[in-house]
Parts: sequence; structure tokens; C-alpha cells
Amino acid sequence: SLNSTFTEEVMVTAESPVIDTTSPAIGSDFNQTLLNDMPLSREFNEITFLATGAVEGGGLANDAIAGNPSIMGASALENRYVVDQLDTTDVAEGRAGTQISTSFISEMQVKVGGYQAEYGGALGGVVNMITKSGRNQFHRDVFAYFYNSSMWADAEIPETRGDSRTVDSEWDFGFTLGGKIIADKLWFFLGYNPNNLDQSIVNSIYSMDDEIIQVNDFVRTYEKGFYSGKLTWQISQNNSLTGTVLGDPTTITNDFNTSNF
Repeated sequence: SLNSTFTEEVMVTAESPVIDTTSPAIGSDFNQTLLNDMPLSREFNEITFLATGAVEGGGLANDAIAGNPSIMGASALENRYVVDQLDTTDVAEGRAGTQISTSFISEMQVKVGGYQAEYGGALGGVVNMITKSGRNQFHRDVFAYFYNSSMWADAEIPETRGDSRTVDSEWDFGFTLGGKIIADKLWFFLGYNPNNLDQSIVNSIYSMDDEIIQVNDFVRTYEKGFYSGKLTWQISQNNSLTGTVLGDPTTITNDFNTSNF
């Protein structure tokens, strides 16, 4: 009898996933690759809607909560917003106190449940962000974004009580720059991102008989100037000191046109 001298062996190897058994927190993590490649809004609050359990938390009638997420059934004013370990939640209203351009964010995490006791002020979720830092290699970025109403179908404005809004145009541009001051010791990061948004708003006022008695038609313009600055000092192998400056100064103007019936 003849026996084969050939043998075949198939070996499958794989690393088991790392599971953090020390924390019960659940949520979603978003890295810089996703923030750069996904067609997202230019402000961080739109990213939160990618997390499980996060939905739009406010209607157009309330500017204080419009655009802020409702997470796991809580209201849009019951979240916490942390940037570089600093709580930036608006102390008066509970919404996001400072808007940040996505061009300044290195990593972002949305915790929707099971988070630590240090976030005791949150009944909904925790939005945690780390801004970009400098490193030994110089890095820079120049960017520009634009869109207007010609890029989508004409909006049909319903005849409803309250406001109906459409975006006429939005543009923003800017730059980021980071690098070393002292190699392996001191690094810097700078970013600036002006933004302009023109929005048409139609506000209809009805009588007790459900008839329109007044229509306020106006264009609202938002002018923002996002900026970010950071210094990082590596004091020793186990200790570092970081100073961060963030801002979103905003000017809002309205051009009114009122019609009475």
C-alpha cells in the first residue's frame, strides 16, 4: 500500500478582544479618523447623535436646547460636557456651554450609561472631548467648507404655528498648527475657525379662529469665531502640565420683514 508523504495543517490565530471589566460605562468612542472622514456638521454636538440612545432634544421654538442631544430619554438639559477634563456645561441652563469646531478635536466619547460618580450632575449622558495637542513633529492643516440652498431641493415651508426655518448658506474656513517648543518637553497647538451661517425664518401668528394674522419673515445671521490654544509641558516622566484656551464668540443679527393680515 502507498501512503501520502504530504501533510496539511491549518492554524488560525487571533487576539481576544480587550474587555474592560473594571468599568460598567457604556457609550461610543469617536477617533480623529472618523471626525475627519465622516460628512458631519462642523460643531461637536452633531457627533453626539451617532451614539446609541442620542436623539435631537429640542425643537426650533427653544433656541436654548435646539441642537443639544437627548440621551437615553433624559431632557437635552441634563447632560454633562467635559473638555480636557474641564466641565464646560452651562451652569444656568444645563446645555453645552462652549461649542468646539471638529477640526480642534482629537478624540470624543459619549457615555450613555453606567458612568462614574464624578459625573453625578448628569441624568442623561456625558460628552467627553480631548482637544488636539502639539508633538515633536510640526503639523498644520488649512481647511474650508461651504454649502448653500442650491445644493438641495427647495424646502416646503409648512403653515404651522411657531417657526419654520431653512438654511440659506453656511461657510467656514480656518487653520490648525502644532509642534514643539522644546523637544520632548514643551509643545503647542493653535487653531482658528471663523464660521458664518445665514438662516431664513418664517414665524406665523394665528388668531383664536385659527386664521393667520401676522407673518414675520426674517434672515438671521450667525457669525462665530472658534479658537483653540494649548500648551503641554512634560515636567517629569510621570507628571505633565497642560493649559488650554477655548472660545466661540458669536454675533447674531436679524433682518425683519413683517406682514399683517
